Amino acid sequence: MAAFTYDKETKIITSKPDDYVVPEDGIGPSLYEALQKFRGKNIQIEAATGREDSYDDFILRSVRTALHLKKMGLNSKTDIISICSHNHLNTMIPLMAGMLQGIIVAPLDPTMSLADLKHLVEMVEPKVIFVNEDVEELMEKASAKVGSKIVVFGESERNERFDEFIQPNVLEKDFAPFKVDDINETALILFSSGTTGLPKGICLSHKYILYQAKNFKNIPVTMSFSSLYWGSTVVTGIGFAMTGSCKVLTVGFDPQAAWIYLNKYKVNFLYCTSTEAIGLYYSKPEDLVPSINVLMLGGTCITTDYLNKIRNSMPKTKVFFSYGQTEVGVVCNFADPISFGKPQSVGTPLPGYIYKVVNPDTGEHMGFNEEGELHVKNKALMSGYYKLDSKDSWDSEGFIKTGDIVFFDEDFCFFVVDRIKEVFKFRGFHIVPAKLERILHDHPDVQLAVIVGIPDDIDGHHPLAVVIPVAGSEIKPEDIAKYVNEQVDDRHQLRAGVKFVDSMPMTPSGKILRRSLRDMYLNGNL
Repeated sequence: MAAFTYDKETKIITSKPDDYVVPEDGIGPSLYEALQKFRGKNIQIEAATGREDSYDDFILRSVRTALHLKKMGLNSKTDIISICSHNHLNTMIPLMAGMLQGIIVAPLDPTMSLADLKHLVEMVEPKVIFVNEDVEELMEKASAKVGSKIVVFGESERNERFDEFIQPNVLEKDFAPFKVDDINETALILFSSGTTGLPKGICLSHKYILYQAKNFKNIPVTMSFSSLYWGSTVVTGIGFAMTGSCKVLTVGFDPQAAWIYLNKYKVNFLYCTSTEAIGLYYSKPEDLVPSINVLMLGGTCITTDYLNKIRNSMPKTKVFFSYGQTEVGVVCNFADPISFGKPQSVGTPLPGYIYKVVNPDTGEHMGFNEEGELHVKNKALMSGYYKLDSKDSWDSEGFIKTGDIVFFDEDFCFFVVDRIKEVFKFRGFHIVPAKLERILHDHPDVQLAVIVGIPDDIDGHHPLAVVIPVAGSEIKPEDIAKYVNEQVDDRHQLRAGVKFVDSMPMTPSGKILRRSLRDMYLNGNL
C-alpha cells in the first residue's frame, strides 16, 4: 500500500493506517515498565555542573513522589499538580510521579509575569505547585486565591521542601502504577493561546501521550533549552525517557555555553527554536565539528536563507524544521527526504493521519497549490480546552481546525503560509495582541490600537503598535512606545515601534484587517 492516498473528488489526503495499539492501562504502567529496562544507565546530566542522574535513582524518586502525593489525599483522574521550574535533576520528577499516579499535570513557566501566572493558576487550580526557590514568593502571590500547596526545590522557611517528597517509603518496593479506566481521560494540561488572546488549557489524554511517545527511538544523548511549559519539552522528555536516552539539562539559552555543552557531552539530538538555531549559527566555533546527528527546529518559521546557512555550517548534521501543534501533536513527517529538498516545506503526511485544506470562508476543499486552513485528524487529538466549550475546534467530520493557512504541492509537501489566529511568536513565545492592546487602550490619548506581528528573520516576529490617537492629542509615537515598554517584560517590547494612522482597514463586518496593516508596513505604506 502506498504511504498515502489522495481523493481527487474530496481533495482529502489519507495516510496509511499505523498498526500501533494504545495500551489500555494508560501512561503509568507503560512508563514504569519502559523505565525499568534502562537501569544502570544515565537519564539526565546537568550541563553546568556535570551532575549525573541514573535511571535507578530517577525511578526511585518518581515512585516516592507519587506515593507522597497519594498520601496527601490527591485524587487520581481529577486533581491537578503544577511544576514551575527551570531545568535541573528533579524538575521532571513531579511530572513522572503524576503520570505514575494518574494525577493530572499542568506545567508552568518560571519566567512568566505575576499576572500571567495568576491567570493560569486560577484556571486549573492545582492542589500542589512545585517551584524553584527564586519563584517561591512570586508563586505564593499567584496562587493566593486558589490556596495551592507550594513545594520548593531547595531551601524554604515558609513552605515544604521537595526533599520531603523523596524520603524512603515502606510502600515503594510494592509500588504499582495507577491504571486508568479509560485511556481518553486527561493526563496532562498544556497551555496555548487562542484567537481571543486568553491562554487555554489544552487537555491531553493518556492515549495522546502514548500515541506521540511511540515515535521516539533510542538516541544516546539529547538536549533542548526550554522549560516543561513547552509541549515539545514534555512530550520529548517522556518519549526519550521511555526509550533509554540521556538528556543534557540546561538553564535557559546561552549560545556560547550551548556549544561547550554540545561538544562536552557529545549531544546527538538537539531540539531548539529557529531563533536559538540562528544564535548557535552566529556563535559556532569555526573549527568545531558537532556530534549532532539531528537538529530539529520548531516554534517559529525560519527563512530559507538562514536554514541553508545553518545546514552549510553543520554539513554532517541533518537539520529539519518540524511542524506541530499541541492540540494535534506532530503534524507532518519533517524528515521525509522529498521535503528536505524544499527548505520551506514542513513535511509530508504522517502514517495514521488524514488531511484536508479548507477555504475558511466558503468551506470548499482546496487542491494542489491552493491555500486554505489545514484540518487534521488522527487517533489521538486533544480532548478539548479545560472548562471551555471546545466544539468549534473541530469541523463536522471530526478534524481539528489548526488555524494555519497552508498549501500542499504535487509531491504532497506541505507549506505553512500564515496564521488565521491573531497570535504570533517572538523567540518561540506566544505574543497575545489583546494583552498589549489592553495596555494601549488605557492610555488617555489612544482612540484605537492594534498590535501586529512583523516578521523578523531571527526572532520570528516583532510587535508593532498601529494607533489612532485621540483627535487634538499632541502625543508622539515614541511616547506611546515608552508607555507600553515600561509595563511589559522583554518579550512583549514594541520592537517594531508605533505607527500613527487616521483610520484602520476594515472587513465589511467591522473587523480590523491586521494582515493588511502588516502588508502596508512591509511595503512602506504605513
